[in-house]
Amino acid sequence: AAATGSGVNTVTLSAASTLTLGIITADDAITITALTGNLTIGSVTAPTVTLTSAGSIASALGSTTNVSGIILTLNGTQIGTLTGPLLTNVSSLFATSTNGSIRITNGSALTLLSISAANGSASIFLANGTRIFPSLSSSSFSLLGGNFSSLFVQLLDVLQLPRRTSPALL
Repeated sequence: AAATGSGVNTVTLSAASTLTLGIITADDAITITALTGNLTIGSVTAPTVTLTSAGSIASALGSTTNVSGIILTLNGTQIGTLTGPLLTNVSSLFATSTNGSIRITNGSALTLLSISAANGSASIFLANGTRIFPSLSSSSFSLLGGNFSSLFVQLLDVLQLPRRTSPALL
């Protein structure tokens, strides 16, 4: 299925198959759900964007921005790929991969609100190439609420390093 829309307050789309999105713009919110199969993103723009897929969430357009907005929520088995990350320009990110990796490149400053990659790794970069979330492999890894003290402890657990009292000592 393909979806294209523009100039509306809210877009809600749910399909029982794989979805390929063209250009979708809304003034308030966009919620897209692929109940089976994968979700391929062209260009989605709204202040609040929620993309959910029973399969993977992938970029349809090599070097353009796939999602623009303020708050982005992503849920899928895998988000982006090593060679084709999801290209975003958002302020805040929630991302959950239930059985694979998360690969995102964001075009502006980004607050990580929740990142969870089960059976995969997470790599989040800014457009200038600065890594803002490490690439880690684990059976399950999460970052909640931007708590970097918690991230430090989880990194130690994942990397099996001895715990110290301060991240600066690592």
